[in-house]
Amino acid sequence: MGKRLLLFLFCCLPMVGMGQTVTWTGADDGWDWSNPLNWNESRVPSISENVEISDVVGGKFGTQIFIEDSQTAGGENAFCKDLILGENVTLYIGSKDQTNMTTLTIEGNFNLNGGEVVSYNPSKIVFSGDNQYLPSITYRDLFLVGGYESN
Repeated sequence: MGKRLLLFLFCCLPMVGMGQTVTWTGADDGWDWSNPLNWNESRVPSISENVEISDVVGGKFGTQIFIEDSQTAGGENAFCKDLILGENVTLYIGSKDQTNMTTLTIEGNFNLNGGEVVSYNPSKIVFSGDNQYLPSITYRDLFLVGGYESN
């Protein structure tokens, strides 16, 4: 019995939280990606979590979310596995002071289901996973990490 329980814990516990979806609520200030209180799990998404953002505001301008350089140290500002932006959602990525690079790193797929991304000042989106789906949009700075080359 003890060996089975140990085997179960060893095999299954690492899967807890894998592929979990963190959903935007905008419940606090309603615009700041790095504010944990704007997310349903009361924490900012990690690189191993899917992010789904739907229009929680409504109206003419919909939901507007900002990833800005002043939010984190080290130049890495936001992470997620899959990113899904719903209808009437705008994700802004940029630098307030126009000197620090602002970065969004996506490890999985990027789906624009009626949403849009606006980059301003020094900013970039980094795609760092395997077999990723990228929407057909114009990218100002596109960074692909890794990859596969065939002959």
